[in-house]
Amino acid sequence: GTGSVNATANFNPKSYSCAAGTYLPDGDNWTGLDDGCQPCPANSYCGGGTYQYSEAQNQGINGCPTGYTLSDGGSTSANACYRTCTTADVPHSANVTGRYYSNETAQSNSCEPTSTNGCVTGYSYVAGFDPTTSLPATSQEGDSREYHSLDDNDSTENGSSLPAGGWSVTWTYGTTTGTMTGIASCNSTPGSFIPRSTSAANTMNTSSEGQYCWCMPTTWTPSGGGNAQSLSAAWVFRDDNIGGADDCASDCARRCADDILYDSGFRGALLGSVGASAASCSANTITINWGGYGTNNTESQSTQCTYGGDVTTPTQAPSKRGHTFDGWTFTLGN
Repeated sequence: GTGSVNATANFNPKSYSCAAGTYLPDGDNWTGLDDGCQPCPANSYCGGGTYQYSEAQNQGINGCPTGYTLSDGGSTSANACYRTCTTADVPHSANVTGRYYSNETAQSNSCEPTSTNGCVTGYSYVAGFDPTTSLPATSQEGDSREYHSLDDNDSTENGSSLPAGGWSVTWTYGTTTGTMTGIASCNSTPGSFIPRSTSAANTMNTSSEGQYCWCMPTTWTPSGGGNAQSLSAAWVFRDDNIGGADDCASDCARRCADDILYDSGFRGALLGSVGASAASCSANTITINWGGYGTNNTESQSTQCTYGGDVTTPTQAPSKRGHTFDGWTFTLGN
């Protein structure tokens, strides 16, 4: 035949599989023929998925929830959304830093006072704790341990100063040195040995009512006279082959200390259970020197209190011939 024919191009919209942290923009915003998935912008999150091309709308992108409107680019879930910390988040703070994420609580957020002028009058800055830099490495073996069995009538090994069920391990050489203390639990709740299970709830009993041995670190004291740091940690399962509750009561604390000392796998699990803690503001300790009472009004007594706390007065009231005691006048000491 002769003449002309009109050919019309046919198109089907393409589908794009976008990884978490990316989304599919609407076609009106594309600069090329096939821009495809793009990084999730800041202050939003993108869970990923398969989307069909659309000229009308973005797909796979969500705005951060009310109250937590900030996020980094490439965020994959609402848990990455946050707000900036305020002084209301940190008791007794004057200046704060950090982020408060949408899935956090008052106990787990990373808000903390700044180290310079971070606390109000009467409170002092206490540094936070980073277990990755403050604790020994998993491969770093300790060199001594003490324990005190849950059974108070049973023997202890150099652990007379420890509470029942207490244990301690000391590192005196290596890159990080100090002493870790902890507690043992003979619990009715079993756990898995490999991989070792943990219980973040910290609801284990510390009595001798069960046959399953659990261990939890509670403090770390660095060498050189540093202060003991309270640890936020989980219970780590030790063993279920001890026997009955009586056998567990006499042996669990020893097994906690022994395995931290000698078993790198258990040591890694227990050190890995320790979480980071944010810096805080701690009430200052104030020494009060009470004077002017007792024999010839020359005796004195000292007590301590914390800023904003209760004050304990002397055990003996002052007296003076021909006078009625009318109270105390406080002046700053040296």
